[in-house]
Amino acid sequence: MNPSESGIFVLPNTPWVYIRVIGRGSFQNSPALRTFAADMIQRGNRQFVLDLEQCGGMDSTFLGVLTGIGLSLRQQKPPVTVYVIHASPRSRDLLKSLWLDRLFSVKADDAELPGFGPPDGATLQKLPYSDPTGGIKTLPREETREVMLTAHDDLIRADSRNAPKFAEVIRLLREEAPPT
Repeated sequence: MNPSESGIFVLPNTPWVYIRVIGRGSFQNSPALRTFAADMIQRGNRQFVLDLEQCGGMDSTFLGVLTGIGLSLRQQKPPVTVYVIHASPRSRDLLKSLWLDRLFSVKADDAELPGFGPPDGATLQKLPYSDPTGGIKTLPREETREVMLTAHDDLIRADSRNAPKFAEVIRLLREEAPPT
């Protein structure tokens, strides 16, 4: 893969929000995804499709941001599901190990979701600051800490069995907080 092709690519102007991760999903590009998804939800978008076909892996912060998106959509009336398509066996195992397969509808491909892929000829937009190979806007330390803490808290909110996995990370992030 050409490094200039890494990042998070979106197609927001359809009846659904289509998101494709190319390269790694990490704490570095999580803020760009979180901001974009919050904007889409605020605008009334309720159908999200996450395409992981070209995703090279996801860290816990990125998974936590995805979880936060899923939890936000579950609170909508009526509740909405995020569809995850083209997940590799490794990504499916990761989602399952964190019990996120209960929050997301994970599909091996998009055959079960006709019409949820990008239309022929559609041009995906690269989210600004979503390329971990160099196109990342560095957030202030406190904002980065807040994104990471919220993401890990969301993983636990999604399923309490995740608490032991992330307790130490959360403890360290909370200790790092500036005095109030």
